[in-house]
Amino acid sequence: MEETSEPDERWLQYYILGKIAEKKQKEPAEYLQYYMTASTLLDENKATYPEKIFYNSPQHLAVEALELHYRIHASVLKYLELHEGKDIPNSLGQFFKKCLSSSSFIKNHRKLSLQILHFTSFQEQFLNSLNKPIDEENIKPVEEENADLQ
Repeated sequence: MEETSEPDERWLQYYILGKIAEKKQKEPAEYLQYYMTASTLLDENKATYPEKIFYNSPQHLAVEALELHYRIHASVLKYLELHEGKDIPNSLGQFFKKCLSSSSFIKNHRKLSLQILHFTSFQEQFLNSLNKPIDEENIKPVEEENADLQ
C-alpha cells in the first residue's frame, strides 16, 4: 500500500452521514453512532482537545473535534426537547449517556479537573488547619521559646 501525505479525513464522511441522518429525522442512535465514529477517527488522527482554541492558529483538528462535541450534545438536547413529557426508552437514555460521557473533551477536562480537585483539596486542608481553634495552653511567648533553646 502506498503511503501518501494526504490527511486522513474519513471522520468527515461519518460526520456528514450523521448530519444527513439527523436532517432526515432518523433514529437518534443512527446519527449519534455516525458522530461517535467520526469522533473516534479524529482521536486516531491525534486531534487536540484544548481548553481554549486559538482563533488565528487553531490546534491540530481542535475545531473539528469541538464541532463533533457540539453536534452530539446539540442533537441529544434537540431530541429531548422534541420529546419533552414523553417516555424515552431506557436503552436510548443509556445510549445518550454513553455518547455524552465519551467525548474526548470531557475525558481530558475530567483529568484536569481531578488534578485541580486534588490541589483544591490540599488547599482546603491547609486553610482548614489555619482555621482550627488555637490551643492557648501550648503557646509560649517567643522570648520563652528562645530561652528554652539556649
